Amino acid sequence: LTPTHGPRHRRDIGGHDILGREARVQPRQATRCYACSNPDGVREGVGRRVDDNANPELTSWAFAYCGWGVGGDVDPVHYRFKVGRGSLRTLWNVPRVNIVNEFVAKALAIPVLGEHERVQVCGGHAMPEQVMVILGPTVGFGGALLAPDGMGRWTASHCEGGHSDLAPCNLLEIDILKVLITKYGHVSRERAVSIPGLIELWQCLGVLEGEPETDIDAGQIIALAYAEDARAMQAVRIQTEIFAGTASDFALITGATAGRMSLD
Repeated sequence: LTPTHGPRHRRDIGGHDILGREARVQPRQATRCYACSNPDGVREGVGRRVDDNANPELTSWAFAYCGWGVGGDVDPVHYRFKVGRGSLRTLWNVPRVNIVNEFVAKALAIPVLGEHERVQVCGGHAMPEQVMVILGPTVGFGGALLAPDGMGRWTASHCEGGHSDLAPCNLLEIDILKVLITKYGHVSRERAVSIPGLIELWQCLGVLEGEPETDIDAGQIIALAYAEDARAMQAVRIQTEIFAGTASDFALITGATAGRMSLD
């Protein structure tokens, strides 16, 4: 984001709670978070942010969100309300508001990353000017595609691949899928490939061993895996394998020759 005239702001809505994250683009400031669970909370968070910055005169806002954008409206995932572009312009008293899915925003940042900001985990060198896939397991499983436009620029499009069906690849994964179907009915990939998904895999392995579900969080499972706990290590390995299979499916479906993982 490069402002041309006057200050601009960037704002992000996402996560289990709707978190307004906003940073001054130039000069760069530290990110601040404001918890919002409804439209009034969004308006209150924006008002607090503006007050925190001495009520600056803004020329535009860029607004990233977790969910779908339809007809200029933001439809956040997990929440039953929408935020419209027009209401945001009025709220912030600016002539221009750009709304973009959070993974599209991440995808558009990929081409400007330096080599020191990238870590290659497998495969050979990416082919230039080819489709790239951006994947990110966090509280869910997000994704986006990045395609060259033939003129040296890139076009990004977000997707909801995390809601595609979970496809088991071996007998153990089939057994895990059966446990999840009993619990949820429909089982999407993000039931296994996400932060909550690691907990689900841990619980499924316990159920298959005849053990009752226990209260545990993802951080505790990771700590147990570092301590070489067999069940925790197995849960991490299964999630990694499902994640790798999902990435392969994305690549085959889109024809991507390169990809990026966003690990928040």
